[in-house]
Amino acid sequence: MSNYTYCRTLRLDWDEVSRLIGKCAGAILNRPVRGTAGSDDGDYWGFQAADASFTIAEIDSLIGFVKGDREMQAESVPVDSEESRFMGERLSRALLEKELRQSWCHESATESALWLINVREKRPMAYKRMIAVGPYDIDLDTLRSKSEVIAYLHENGATHTALMDFCADYMEQYHNELCWNYPISDGLHLGTFLILVREGVLSLPYDDADKVDYELFCLDDARMCDRESIEEFLNDWEDFALDLWSVLRSMKAYYRCLD
Repeated sequence: MSNYTYCRTLRLDWDEVSRLIGKCAGAILNRPVRGTAGSDDGDYWGFQAADASFTIAEIDSLIGFVKGDREMQAESVPVDSEESRFMGERLSRALLEKELRQSWCHESATESALWLINVREKRPMAYKRMIAVGPYDIDLDTLRSKSEVIAYLHENGATHTALMDFCADYMEQYHNELCWNYPISDGLHLGTFLILVREGVLSLPYDDADKVDYELFCLDDARMCDRESIEEFLNDWEDFALDLWSVLRSMKAYYRCLD
């Protein structure tokens, strides 16, 4: 009797591999990264920069992000060179794995695509409370608390400018302030900022704006979000986006008729 093993397999054409690696590297380096991934001999593959080369410091930043080793650097940086246009296979694979948030046991590089065999979703350890932001897995337990955010804004002004100062460390570490403007009214406020804090997601609404410091927050109305409130945010955003998309399509059709 034959013993068959079915494995989950993912086929990515090289354009998609290039896009995913470029997106992950760009988020880490905080600059656009464009290039081409591919294989010459069906065995070894990698990522070639299309425009700006990578400095050694940038290669080291990418290797540090994926927790790589010296072998990755030796594979990616030519001897006696201060820059490189090429990422070796091991670094390219690690960045692709980070962006996909999946791992695999085997791979096959063909002329048209990269085949990933026995693909498995990578999940953070159960005891850690993680949220994915770009290529980063944010451990909520490492963030500052709701009370720290509110206390800082009480002391320094309940403004967007003060909030950006509070989040400056996050920007340096993750290239993201870990807060987002949600500019849709809930019927009580003009909009709100959604902020990652140790306890989860904090909703910090605003009703007014200043020419210098921008949004002015209503600290008394700040509240922690639950699953239902996030679902409501998503539904309202989808309705807003669909309505605007429909109107913009109509406007485009109107101007096309004038040509």
